Amino acid sequence: MRKSSLTLLKSLQPEDLQKKAIFRDYPTTVLAIACIIPGHVQHHIHVLRERYHIN
Repeated sequence: MRKSSLTLLKSLQPEDLQKKAIFRDYPTTVLAIACIIPGHVQHHIHVLRERYHIN
């Protein structure tokens, strides 16, 4: 997943990062979503550790 995300982000042009969209009823940009990705991964790691005791 990490490699796929990095490949996608590296393929974007600077103007692509400023494109706007609605995400879960909130206006956002591609750059904002790119910044959210690492924290979202951490969230899933936390869930796995808490629920399934996976280290």
